Amino acid sequence: MTFSTGTAPDNVAEADQLSDKFIACLKAQADALGSGFPNLSPMEAHAMALILVDTLVKLHESGLEESLKSSDAQQATSWTRDLAILELVVSLLRNIQPLDLDAAGDEDVQINS
Repeated sequence: MTFSTGTAPDNVAEADQLSDKFIACLKAQADALGSGFPNLSPMEAHAMALILVDTLVKLHESGLEESLKSSDAQQATSWTRDLAILELVVSLLRNIQPLDLDAAGDEDVQINS
């Protein structure tokens, strides 16, 4: 995980604490999306996830560029590692076709009738 402050954590406990904060932030965002969009379809959720991860890719590219300008090899390595993972996630999201649960339910009813 790369940090927006531009510095790596000093120890494992600090890294764990930052990870816990990040997970809590993700859960809060998921709850906010759930309450803000109660009828969110799988396709809409898929599109939102793709946009979010694509934004993270752009932020990581910017962080990598800054670390290269400042000749910080350790940070450049971290940004590159995270960027590679995010690019894999984007690739997976682009190739996954989410199911429309409403349409799938309708087909089951028609088949069983």
